[in-house]
Amino acid sequence: MTQANKSELKIEAHHCYRCGHPFSEERRKTKHHSIPKSLKLDRNIIIPICEPCHKELNGIDPKLKPPKIQIKVWRGMIENFKQFIIKQESIIEKYEKEEETT
Repeated sequence: MTQANKSELKIEAHHCYRCGHPFSEERRKTKHHSIPKSLKLDRNIIIPICEPCHKELNGIDPKLKPPKIQIKVWRGMIENFKQFIIKQESIIEKYEKEEETT
């Protein structure tokens, strides 16, 4: 794994993280954002997957089941976000208490 920039963690591999096939001319390596870029979150994890799997993952077929690695990533991101919210709540409560006393 490498840090692509402050907000992205990039996983390095020579095989697709979804299907396990090695990358080749037919299965070109692509960069899959575990959290859709459209959500504009501060953090993301870039997972190497082959072009066919990437097309499936980004397709609109509701029957597609996300791979276990993606589910783990989502759970981790959700937990981090929960911790962020808890911290923000405590900061807000602190400021509200200060306003009440002034």
